[in-house]
Amino acid sequence: MNQIIRERKPAKVGAVFDSKEAADAAVADITTEQSLNEAWVMVITPDDPRYERKLQPETRGIWKTAVGSHLILGLLGLVAGAALYGGLHATGVAWVTNTSLLGLIPFLSVGLLVGMMLGGLITLRPDQDRIWFLAQTAREQNRWLVVVHGASQASVQRAREMLTPACSEIATSF
Repeated sequence: MNQIIRERKPAKVGAVFDSKEAADAAVADITTEQSLNEAWVMVITPDDPRYERKLQPETRGIWKTAVGSHLILGLLGLVAGAALYGGLHATGVAWVTNTSLLGLIPFLSVGLLVGMMLGGLITLRPDQDRIWFLAQTAREQNRWLVVVHGASQASVQRAREMLTPACSEIATSF
């Protein structure tokens, strides 16, 4: 999975706070925690014009994820299509054995298409929709959002444990 998702901090947790003071206190707690020293911690204010950049700071990592996921999963789709064709050919399925190598083209095409579609799905990062929705809701309700970008799911889980008692809402990417 690390070869497909190429962001340095792919895991996130977002927590909503009712006041600036509560958000600042949570940031202070997170930044002093030894196990979270590699995490990026950002506060999104209700009127923050750059909140999108704070939610998704790694534009280069996103491009690497887009290219890598499409290439890797597209190639895996080609291999899967060829393997399916080979398996059907080896078992003697008539409509495959009667078409010579031209029958391989649809299998390769569908395999490539499915692989590329999965690459697109990974690039969209649907696991982060919950955090984006939380950010929009917090901004609309004049509340503060603390976002912790972690390198591992374990660091994000630790941040979630620390943020949960003080926040009013919380969401995590998987």
